[in-house]
This record gives sequence, C-alpha cells and structure tokens, in this order.
Amino acid sequence: MSTPQNTAFVLVPGSFSPTTFYEKITPLLKNRGFEVHPTALQSAGERPSSKGPATFQEDASYIHSTLLQLVEQGKDVVLAMNSYGGFPGTEATKGLSKGEREKEGKEGGVVALVYLASFLAPVGMSLRKSMGEDLPDSIKNAGDYMTLNYEEDWKNIFSDMPEDEARHYMNLMPNHSTVSFSGELTHPGYKYTPVTYLLTEGDKIIPVEAQRQMIEFARGEGVDVKVVETSAGHCPMLSIPEKTVDVLVAAASGS
Repeated sequence: MSTPQNTAFVLVPGSFSPTTFYEKITPLLKNRGFEVHPTALQSAGERPSSKGPATFQEDASYIHSTLLQLVEQGKDVVLAMNSYGGFPGTEATKGLSKGEREKEGKEGGVVALVYLASFLAPVGMSLRKSMGEDLPDSIKNAGDYMTLNYEEDWKNIFSDMPEDEARHYMNLMPNHSTVSFSGELTHPGYKYTPVTYLLTEGDKIIPVEAQRQMIEFARGEGVDVKVVETSAGHCPMLSIPEKTVDVLVAAASGS
C-alpha cells in the first residue's frame, strides 16, 4: 500500500488551463503529507513563432519526464488529469506503471490514474475526433491557437461556482494550441494501472452521458473503473476541492 511518505501526486490540468487550477487541492494534499507536482501543459499558452504551437506528443513527453523523475526516486505516483489532460496524461504513462516496473526489478511506478471529468479514450482517438460536431466553430476553425470567449465561457466551464470566482479563473485561461487537439492516443495506460473516474453530473463541457460512455468503453476493454459520482461541474478540483482530495487519497491507498 502506498503511504504519504513515498507517494507523489502529479496533477495535469485541461486545455486552456494553468496549473493554478490545482491551487486549492495542492495544500490539502500537502497537509496530509503527500508530495504534489502540478504539471503544466506545453500546449496551454502561446510559444515563440520559432517553436510553433505545442503538440499532444509534446504534452505527453513533458508529463512523462515528470513521472519518470519521480518513479526513478522509488515513488508511487498518482496521476490526476482534468479534461483534455486525460489524453497526454494517459499517453505519458507508457512503461511507468507499477506493474511494468516491478517486472523489470525496479522500484516506484504509477499506481493510480484519476480522471477528473476527463477523457478516457480508445487508442487512435483524439480530442477533436472525440468531440466531433460538439466543438464550437471558434475552435473548429481556429488558426495556430484557439481562443475562448471570456465573457461567456465561464458560465459553462465553471457552471457550479459563484460568478466572481468563475470569472477570476476564466481570466487566467490562456489560448491553447490547436494542433494538440488532433494528437491521437497510442498507449492505453488505463489497462496497466488502477483507474478512478470522478464523474461530474453538472458538467457542461463533457456531458455526463459522454462521461458514462467513456467509462463503459473502458470497462468493455476489461478495465476495472471505480466511479465516484458528484454533482459538480467541469472543474471539481476548484468547486469541490475537499471531495476531490478524498477521491485522490483513496486512489493512492488502493481503496
């Protein structure tokens, strides 16, 4: 069983989202004795034109490097992902699950995947394919970077939060790399590591029906998905931080 002393949490935000979105749960986890690493998406925010927009694979590689550093220290790692973060996060676990590393005689490894209103997708799927016609025209037809409507989108992204707080977090959201949404999953990390899905019934970005379909897909692949149902909106780490932490800690302990 993982203990706080040897357990680290890696927290991956969703598209358009800074690591600030984990600022409520980070201290709560640290207060319980855990090591916490909010990990930025390379695709969130604009880069110099010489680099160009970040790809899905760059996101996955960056998360992989964070995970690798921790597991090489012998840490048991819980990877939590929100929204788009489920795509590169799942991809990033290749070769790093606890079971895979134990077979190689190595200590440490990823011991749990926690999908926070996140994409749990088949190999070959991208976010763009997954959302299909549900993507707004502003995203479907974007150039190098996608933008949000700062006067309107807070109502859906933070639908269960007070307006002043919702607007505060909305104003922290940068543009996001368009090409990242076309990156396709190649590694079904959920087949190698225990999975928890925090389902958000009030979600206006990934409707609860779509979340349930993803859970049933995974179960159809033989994955034992533990589901925790909540009435939260799309960012439970902000609207129900204490509950989210309870879910993460339970995943770490294997319960």
